[in-house]
Amino acid sequence: MQYIDYGLSCFRRDLFDDQTPADLPVLFHQLSITGRLAAFQVHQRFYEIGSPAGLRDFENYLEAPQGDTRQAVPF
Repeated sequence: MQYIDYGLSCFRRDLFDDQTPADLPVLFHQLSITGRLAAFQVHQRFYEIGSPAGLRDFENYLEAPQGDTRQAVPF
């Protein structure tokens, strides 16, 4: 996996009507092909906390000294 979609999404209210797809990937695709989607690529690891192992990794990250530059572990 090269990328994961995480973070904050902001929309204009007028984007949503009865024709708007309910599935975000479909909406994002439509916005991207019309040039109406912006993104910001981050280089820091995403910590999932939905599993005991993921939560442990995140807790270890929080307890690490400032300036810890550990990289994401590839899948």
